[in-house]
Amino acid sequence: MVIDFDSLETIKNSSTIGVEGIVVAEEPYVYDQEGGPSTPYIKLTLEITKVLSGDANLVGQTIIILESGGEITKEEL
Repeated sequence: MVIDFDSLETIKNSSTIGVEGIVVAEEPYVYDQEGGPSTPYIKLTLEITKVLSGDANLVGQTIIILESGGEITKEEL
């Protein structure tokens, strides 16, 4: 579920779209993996303000991004 990139060039080469935007909401999110440990994330809602590459019709739409990290309770873990 998590992908680590070592450079901006690697991100660019691995992406199908490139956008700029404004985070309009954020909330904690816990990925509950059956049989394994739960993993905390921050769920970001990004409003797209500019398309750098890809479908220009995405401007004004929102996408969800999961950013690793965040808090997790003992019960969730």
